[in-house]
Amino acid sequence: MAGDNGGISGSDAGGAPPQTSHVDGDLNGDGVADIAMTGGLGWDYVLTAISQPNKTFSSVTSTLASFPALAGKVGARAVAGDFDGDGRADLALVGGADWTTIPIAFSNGDGNFTFANNTVMAMPAWSRVSGAKPVAGDFDGDGKGDIALTGGTNWDSVPVAFSKGDGTFRPVSFGLQAFPGWAQVSGALPVSGDFNGDGKGDIALTGGVAWDSVPVALSNGDGTFKPMSVGLALFPDWAQVSGAKPVAGDFDGDGKGDIALVGGSGVNSIPIAFSNGDGSFHTTNTDIPSFPSLARATGVLPVSGDFNGDGKGDIALVGGSNPTTVPVAFSNGDGSFHVTALMAGNFAQQERASGAKPVCF
Repeated sequence: MAGDNGGISGSDAGGAPPQTSHVDGDLNGDGVADIAMTGGLGWDYVLTAISQPNKTFSSVTSTLASFPALAGKVGARAVAGDFDGDGRADLALVGGADWTTIPIAFSNGDGNFTFANNTVMAMPAWSRVSGAKPVAGDFDGDGKGDIALTGGTNWDSVPVAFSKGDGTFRPVSFGLQAFPGWAQVSGALPVSGDFNGDGKGDIALTGGVAWDSVPVALSNGDGTFKPMSVGLALFPDWAQVSGAKPVAGDFDGDGKGDIALVGGSGVNSIPIAFSNGDGSFHTTNTDIPSFPSLARATGVLPVSGDFNGDGKGDIALVGGSNPTTVPVAFSNGDGSFHVTALMAGNFAQQERASGAKPVCF
């Protein structure tokens, strides 16, 4: 899978099971995170929950040609990032069977989107390799979101598609020691964030069987990465608990990405690995009333973002049974959270649709 010029490599092993990647961002450029859903059975629209100053979400349904149907295809996975660098987050799809493109829904800033679907070399085929999982982040620090893949069978690299800002991408795939193998370990799940605070997106892994660390690939900005794996007590074990789902966000507001776990069986807390900025982490594990049990409900998925604009990452749950609200755990910055169920109207009613994939802006 390794290469040094972005040429086509890897094998097409068919569509992987649908998975969801969550990325912090902002749909309308107001400095507060929003949530979108796409790919619901029979949908011809993108459903968004836009954060409001009164601590509610307003629901916007945006009809969009082709994109919603593509999002429902077998193997399609949704990621979010600011792919054109206009300060508003967009949606992209990867992994669809036989695709040669990366479909994108560019945000217009008002809950509506513009569709693009340009041919991209290599990346669409790589994203179909068995085990491949997408994450989005600004891996070169140019202000535009990019897409990386980890976990592909027999890979020895981390392929990256660098956004050109117009719906096209430049794919590269450089050899990398250790990290590609770690990403293939059973149970390993990737999250993206700027874990060293240098302005470039990085990738971390959690949940690998028998792990005692949180492996990190720190981006060098050119498609290469620096792999690290520093020992960490307890958090790697919690990440292996059945049902535990990782989300990344800057939960203490220090400019460096952190990792939280929600949904673990029998867990009544939100464990957090706070980044030290050098590839290592320190851990907190504070009990949180109600939220952990809500996160364990069937069909519930977590998304992270700064939902109140205080500079600290929060966690929302989508897909729950309440027909009118979205539970949000607002970070206090020290590993603790305060929980509020925010009114979300039509969004909360539709978010449980079969096949719907949530992404956080």
